[in-house]
Amino acid sequence: MAIPSLERLADVLGLARSCRISRSGQIGTYSYTIHGAGCRFVCDNGTEVDGDLAAAGSFDL
Repeated sequence: MAIPSLERLADVLGLARSCRISRSGQIGTYSYTIHGAGCRFVCDNGTEVDGDLAAAGSFDL
């Protein structure tokens, strides 16, 4: 199973915040939901990854 890279997680947040994508949707085999400071990804096999963007621009998983 491949987990999206942290760079891709930040890209999703940026695209949602600029209204270029919806706050929830599907990217490949992952569904995503933007929340507060981060987003939650769920793979089609049920694996979940939830990350929050920290103040310094890093992710807290």
